[in-house]
Amino acid sequence: MPRQCRPASSRWYVGSPAPRRRYSSIRPTEQGQSGLHTRVRPASLLTSPTLTHSDHGGGVGGCGQNVPVLLSDLVATSDAVSATRSRKAKVAAIAILLAAASPEELETVTAYLGGTLRQRRTGLGWRGLTDLPDPADAPTLTVLEVHEAFDTIAALAGPGSQAARSAAVTTLFGRATAAEQAWLRGVVTGAVRQGALDALVQEAVAQAAGVPLPAVRRAAMLAGSTTAVTVAAMTGGQDALSAFGLEVGRPVLPMLASSAPDVAAALAKAADAPGAPCRST
Repeated sequence: MPRQCRPASSRWYVGSPAPRRRYSSIRPTEQGQSGLHTRVRPASLLTSPTLTHSDHGGGVGGCGQNVPVLLSDLVATSDAVSATRSRKAKVAAIAILLAAASPEELETVTAYLGGTLRQRRTGLGWRGLTDLPDPADAPTLTVLEVHEAFDTIAALAGPGSQAARSAAVTTLFGRATAAEQAWLRGVVTGAVRQGALDALVQEAVAQAAGVPLPAVRRAAMLAGSTTAVTVAAMTGGQDALSAFGLEVGRPVLPMLASSAPDVAAALAKAADAPGAPCRST
């Protein structure tokens, strides 16, 4: 019989007779300092009165540290982001999930929050997802297991690859719950629409890592990807973000400009910006 996790104020404990372990929370550092990467339970689970800790190691946090992020937690966060029009609520939900992820999970979690796979091509489409197995009764898939499964699928080529791909899809989707199957189908076909735009994810990274938002935006622009800077922000803070610069052959992401009433005001604002060249007097 699985053990139960229950909330007690702001703490999460494993049911007796196991020793009680305190669950960490987001603790942003002061602006300008390196971020503190702690593990927290996603917002989608904080409202659950009773949570099952499965035998394989548990969900996000799992009433302890160093446990994998379940795909179900990411799907729940995606649903929470889709369900609200509040920008603040969207950012908060994403930030909590990012803080729950380990450094090895961050790239995958960030990509999935944006509704994309990390693989450029998988060879899958609507036709390959029409005949799916029955969904699993309980969530067990972790985000890294999903990423590894798509890595395997993407690498299939040559004679017999179609049958092998079909078998791999059956194995992956057979372990997914109904909600997870729907999300997986959407992310494969590019149909995930949850409102987690790059700008929101960047705000969430800044909030979870405790670093200034402009530093995250600058690093993402120069790195050409928000996903690429998430690990740096969450593990190295502002110092790690400052290491990103222009690199020959690497595309630069466009950045939204601040508004100004006229050209003169725009030039004055640009001249006063941090890192702007000194004006001659």
